Amino acid sequence: MEQIQGLSIGLNLDTSGITAGLKNMKRQLKVVDSEMRANMSVFGKSEQSVAKYETQLDGMNKKLDASKAAVNAARQEHERMVQQYGEGSRQAQASGAAYNNLAADFNNLQRRANEVTEEFQNFQREQELANSGLGRLSSSLESVGGSFSAVGDKMKGVGESVSMYITAPLAGIAAAGFTAALDLESAMGKIQAQTGETAKVTEELSEQAKSLWKNGFGENMAEAGEAIVAVKNNMQSLTKDGFEAAAESAYILQDAFGIELAESTSLADNMMVTFGLSSKEAFDTMTTGFQNGLNFGDDFADTMREYGPIFAGMGMDADEALTFMERAQQSGFRNLDVAADTFKEFSLIASEGSADFADAIGLMDEETQALYEGFKNGKVSGDELFYGVAKGLESIEDPTTRFNAGVATMGTMFEDNGETAIINMGKMQEELSATAGATEEAGAALYDNFGAKAQGLWRQLQDALLPFGMIMLDFADRIFPKISAAMSVATGWFTGLSAKGHWKNCREYFL
Repeated sequence: MEQIQGLSIGLNLDTSGITAGLKNMKRQLKVVDSEMRANMSVFGKSEQSVAKYETQLDGMNKKLDASKAAVNAARQEHERMVQQYGEGSRQAQASGAAYNNLAADFNNLQRRANEVTEEFQNFQREQELANSGLGRLSSSLESVGGSFSAVGDKMKGVGESVSMYITAPLAGIAAAGFTAALDLESAMGKIQAQTGETAKVTEELSEQAKSLWKNGFGENMAEAGEAIVAVKNNMQSLTKDGFEAAAESAYILQDAFGIELAESTSLADNMMVTFGLSSKEAFDTMTTGFQNGLNFGDDFADTMREYGPIFAGMGMDADEALTFMERAQQSGFRNLDVAADTFKEFSLIASEGSADFADAIGLMDEETQALYEGFKNGKVSGDELFYGVAKGLESIEDPTTRFNAGVATMGTMFEDNGETAIINMGKMQEELSATAGATEEAGAALYDNFGAKAQGLWRQLQDALLPFGMIMLDFADRIFPKISAAMSVATGWFTGLSAKGHWKNCREYFL
């Protein structure tokens, strides 16, 4: 018997016991996730501070602990399904898919936690440098620079005109190109460090990051590079030619609905594998779901990830999964997780084909009985039978008999949710399909404003100046060692002077 986070789960327990344990862990994960979102909401999106990093890492560590427990429990449930129903059974396949998805989510979360830890350590080193003697020297030099500026203010006339109309614009152009070159070099270094790829592949990924940034996504090229890396790591089903488009879609979902890039890219890959979708179709499905209010219980993404394999295993495609969630929303379920859990329990009971299930179907109308025969022959999908049984329950007039038939077909979820929401599912006629191009249209609506257009023009200018910036950067790489050597000589000379010599030279050059 293994102990998991205080929950005792032994291999001699029945399936319902393990499922109950997983439900408790899922609830714990949601509580931890909700707590982390609340704690992080007090910080700005682009803010960098010790408090923000510590809060984020604390929440991630709690999520890792809860996720690890859920993975262990899911593994035990899968082993139990294999032992009870066989390796190739529908139950074993569904539980195996659920275990694999939880394990993948845990690995992605672990990798992201490592990245945030590294970012925090870099930030701490930068803070230590800023507070060191070198940092204070930099501040002092800024003050000296102010003295030079005061002297310069006395030089007006012709010099002022030249500065205003020629020097300042040229300096601004040079600075823009140099900044873009620095950003690209930083992005390339970070991409190579995070992926371990060759210089050639890193250059290809960096070009995608630059293009992504040029199109207005990410605060800078380094952040755009992180988005490309997130797509590469999380969307294993995608070739590198599709990384940029996927990253754009992930940014749109983040800006429109607040779903983080790591979460949306991981879910997109899950849907591509589960439902056989393209990357574009996966993101359009997510966008359609969010736009139609399917996140009413703040669990749309989690439900699609966790129960997608169950839906697919019962013959549903992605649009039919959306339809199920839409009907659950309209029928009165308090969230999608509860509705999907009801369908999961129904699918397990229906697949077993027990005598109690068959007897309950026999109490319903002939249409429902015909659907069940079709399901047994492989001609009726699981969702069709679910809707048929939900509707068929209403045909049983006696309340007690109807309740018992509901428990026999839907399990304890019928008792937990009450008959109204489930029976309503059978009455619904609404269908919801992913709107082709939904994500692209959402992006057009988001970024069709002056600020976004101005930013795009500025980035296009910086991109055009990038070759000039790279030349400057190359020149700086070659000249800086010489400057450093000269400064070392000058420092040695100055240090060797007497106190009187120090004062004399300072007075001559700075006063």
